[in-house]
Amino acid sequence: MTTVYVLTGIADRPQRRPQTPRLRPRPKLELAVELLRGGANTAEDTNADEAMDTDQPLGRLVGSMVLDPDTVSTPKPPYRQAVEQGKALFEAFVGSRVAARE
Repeated sequence: MTTVYVLTGIADRPQRRPQTPRLRPRPKLELAVELLRGGANTAEDTNADEAMDTDQPLGRLVGSMVLDPDTVSTPKPPYRQAVEQGKALFEAFVGSRVAARE
């Protein structure tokens, strides 16, 4: 069975609407976290878990929205560091999967 993830525009959302991160629908972010963590676990890579630790910009933002919104407080804008960290994580993930297929 193959799982297909559609995450178009996910990296742009925190920059477009940083004032209300909890009010946005969360399904794409939840899927992105699942994809990155699942892929990293399969590859025995710790980068995703490290980036999503709540002491990291991405981890704090993701934690406040989907991982543990009851205990992780929403970071103050701007979210540029979290977005950059997320983009780098996705690029590394996609790049490693493309390289593995070649």
